Amino acid sequence: MHAGVQLSWVHQLHLLPGFFSSKEEPGMIFQCFGEPERCPGGDPGTCAAGRDVDSIACSTCLDGLHADGGVCVPCETGDYFLIIVVTLLVCAGIVVLYVVSLRKGQKSAQPGSLLIAALGLGQMITVVQQLTVIQQFKIQWGEPFSSMLVSFDIFAFDLDLISLGCVAPMAPVAKFTMRTLLVLVFFAVACLVHFFFIAMFQKGKGLQLSVLGGTVGTLFMIFFISVCSSLLAPFRCYAHPNGRSTVQAYHSVLCDMNNEHLQMSLVGGLCCLLPIAFLTVCSYITLVKLPSWIADGEVKLIRSCSFLFMRFRPGAEVYSVLFSVRNALVVLCPLLPSASGRILCMNLVLYGSLVMVAYGKPWRATLCNTLDLFLLAGMLVILDMGSLFVLNIDGPSTAAICIVFSTVMFISIVAAVFYGIAKHVMLKYHKPFRYFVCHQKNAAGSYARLLKIELQKRGPRFSTFIDCDDLNDLTKLFSYVGQDTQTLLILGSPQILTRKWCVGEMVTGRIENVHTVLLTFPGFVMPDESFIETYTTLVPDITELANYNIGLDEVKETLRWINTVSTVDVPALIHPETITDVVNALTDTRRAASTNVDAHQESCKQQLQYANACNNMLTLHPVVLLCCDALLRSG
Repeated sequence: MHAGVQLSWVHQLHLLPGFFSSKEEPGMIFQCFGEPERCPGGDPGTCAAGRDVDSIACSTCLDGLHADGGVCVPCETGDYFLIIVVTLLVCAGIVVLYVVSLRKGQKSAQPGSLLIAALGLGQMITVVQQLTVIQQFKIQWGEPFSSMLVSFDIFAFDLDLISLGCVAPMAPVAKFTMRTLLVLVFFAVACLVHFFFIAMFQKGKGLQLSVLGGTVGTLFMIFFISVCSSLLAPFRCYAHPNGRSTVQAYHSVLCDMNNEHLQMSLVGGLCCLLPIAFLTVCSYITLVKLPSWIADGEVKLIRSCSFLFMRFRPGAEVYSVLFSVRNALVVLCPLLPSASGRILCMNLVLYGSLVMVAYGKPWRATLCNTLDLFLLAGMLVILDMGSLFVLNIDGPSTAAICIVFSTVMFISIVAAVFYGIAKHVMLKYHKPFRYFVCHQKNAAGSYARLLKIELQKRGPRFSTFIDCDDLNDLTKLFSYVGQDTQTLLILGSPQILTRKWCVGEMVTGRIENVHTVLLTFPGFVMPDESFIETYTTLVPDITELANYNIGLDEVKETLRWINTVSTVDVPALIHPETITDVVNALTDTRRAASTNVDAHQESCKQQLQYANACNNMLTLHPVVLLCCDALLRSG
């Protein structure tokens, strides 16, 4: 016995509400998806008022009527008025888009204060279109959310919402073709607006096709999800209890690749070339042409494609392609056969977008990055809540998905454990940095940079770490000392022991048994017991190192340990021989002779002059010291 059927004691067929069968084939049961009210149940061939009993699942209204929920009602004046209003609003929207594109093509000003409003509006339209896609997941939404989703179908070009059948009744194939080609109607309206503006306000300025292209491109970009979703309608089908399937958006068309379904599939497949071509052209412009346009200063060409780039901050233009690909994947999710597969696919796309926005912060307005994250999180909540009410849950598919992800999670944990062990073993034998230069910037910053230059000239195996060059995350500073460094070089300027970060590096080096060498500058004094016992009064902020698990006892022990490390004296004035001696002592190597001795000596003299100048001006204003450091960088 089919689902949705009851047999009375006289063996008469009785249909439950939400199911339909014809009088001619009472055993061929169809389920009334979408609007079950149109099938009140009862005897075979029974439909709601105004519905055609000869149509599959009571999906079609009788001539002169239009759908109003589950029933069909006569067309009234308000229905025609609604069609006129929607048409005028669409034309007005295209005019506004054209004017905006025209202004962007004439001005070189940066985006104004209305940018946040424009971006927010665009994000809202994207969210609404994503909701129309989620509506196709066969989820039994409750009221009033279900009615709200139905009203959003206007953004998916659902012509039934504006009662277009009252003006021009159409068969399913004609209705699908009209819905598919509606975007071309929008383009035609944009062309009419363009030529009207040229004739009225832009005489003698040419056709300005870049403005027209910007308007058309913006329209396609805004409604990309809706266009693609409407093209794929013939490939989304409902399975009925009788084993047959009908098109999800056109309930009267059987999914059998015959007659009407074959015609709709051919039209949809052919028209899919349009969004594919659009995505290809946009990707080519963004990834291939834009870098050369920027290099050549082709502002007019960049401005003509501003519908691709204007939404994103400079340098993040590639996100226009990423978001378009994301939207294409959203449209493909409903094509998966199982409900669990569709929800999984949509979840992966939304989570990927969440990570992409959080990491890249692509939007030109900072507030819109936060707004996009909030919207994506809201979409995930809606999707997860809706998954509780999915009809016809496929148990084997759901179990398979859970097994796959559980296996991937377990493998990831094992891989992370082995990676950590392998990295620990490798760091025992090979450190990324041969030297870590611990220094006080305002006293020895220039000397530290000169020392790094000279050390690295001895070969790639003498890699040297300086925080201003290699540190991207302050929380990893002490990890670089303890795990990634072979030798800790302490530049012993007079006040280095009063700098908490430098002392923290020394503590880490001592605890991790890192080989340490102290380069003693003139004026440096080894810490004695009196200095150590009164250290907290001299350096009160040393207690802040507790956040990095470094206590006061470790600091005092390290200050005593400083007296036991190897030392190299640094003379007050730097000249080629002394810097060579220091580097030789550290590396136990000799500098290779230059092929151009005169040029090399001249370069060394210039660097040493800058270094000597900085070394002799340690008591000057910090700005002077920064200038010295900049000179050494350029040297």
